Amino acid sequence: MKKMIRLYIEHFKELSQMQHKIELMLNPAESDNNELIKLNDELRSIVHEEGLTDDKLEELISGKIDEIMAVSKRVLKREWIVVKKGR
Repeated sequence: MKKMIRLYIEHFKELSQMQHKIELMLNPAESDNNELIKLNDELRSIVHEEGLTDDKLEELISGKIDEIMAVSKRVLKREWIVVKKGR
């Protein structure tokens, strides 16, 4: 049990660090960047929800990741267009 708790804490710390790095790279003046921050917060909340079955937890996490990926693609495409234009 202690091994599982340590593993959980290690993974949670890694997730939190990645989320903070992402937030630092985003522009809070852009709505889809704020949406990414909100979705990351929601993902963090899902991980802490109690009473969920493993299947339900996996379903919620997978759905949230799909949302994050969709918004991320929009942001990256927009930024790529800016870079291509040389601005």
